[in-house]
Amino acid sequence: MTEKVLTIRMSEQEHRALKLYAVLQGRSVNAVVTDLIRAELARQAPSSSESREEFVAELLARFGIDPDSAEHQAAAGRAQTEVRHGGSRTSQGAA
Repeated sequence: MTEKVLTIRMSEQEHRALKLYAVLQGRSVNAVVTDLIRAELARQAPSSSESREEFVAELLARFGIDPDSAEHQAAAGRAQTEVRHGGSRTSQGAA
């Protein structure tokens, strides 16, 4: 499985609250955020998924996205290019 890096922008207060929550749970911030994201995605997809690949396929289908379409391939390519370049458009406001 290929892992991807996700940058989440939040206020200083939200970040402190997240760190405190993670410490109280005895877990890393990354583990807490990953579980929260997976839980939200699971709410959106039918529960019949047997694998991550099936889960993603069901989620895309639910939102009417054909991963083989030219539009989806182009959007995925633009997203990968943006990630490779570090999101230079949004980095000016980052602290």
